[in-house]
Amino acid sequence: MPPRRQRPRESPALVAFGRQMRRLREAKDVNQETIAHLTKVSGSQVSRIETGKKRATRSFVIAVDDYLEAGVPSSACGRT
Repeated sequence: MPPRRQRPRESPALVAFGRQMRRLREAKDVNQETIAHLTKVSGSQVSRIETGKKRATRSFVIAVDDYLEAGVPSSACGRT
C-alpha cells in the first residue's frame, strides 16, 4: 500500500493574507457569503482562503480589493 500523502502546511504568506482580508471584511461589516457571491466561489472557499488553506486567484484578489476598497497596489496583484 502506498504511503499516505501528508497535507501541506499553510504558507505563512497565505495565512497573513487571509487574516488581513478577514480584518478588512469585518471592518466593513461584510460577511463571507457576500464575498462568495461577488467572487463566484463558495462560502467555504472564502473561509479556506481566510484561514490560509487555499490560495486566492488573481481575479478573486482584485474583486475583493475593489469591493472592500483595500487599496492594494495595482502591481501587487498584476494590474496594469
